[in-house]
Amino acid sequence: MTKRYQIIQERYAGKWDNEPVQDEYPVLFDSIERARERAKSGTETMFEHKGDALFIVELEPRRGGMTYTGRQFPL
Repeated sequence: MTKRYQIIQERYAGKWDNEPVQDEYPVLFDSIERARERAKSGTETMFEHKGDALFIVELEPRRGGMTYTGRQFPL
């Protein structure tokens, strides 16, 4: 099973929101290093809204698609 990595942005949608919204960059990378390389070229064009935090999540294939493994990595 090949794991993939995705860049995620967390942001607070409103002034009084306690839970952040997570925006996903729609491209999956084959390694953490490749995801970091893409982010180095600029994250401003990756997401529609400005965010508060960026990080990489690990995904693995499961029946019906990819599933989050619970592992996160700093960008």
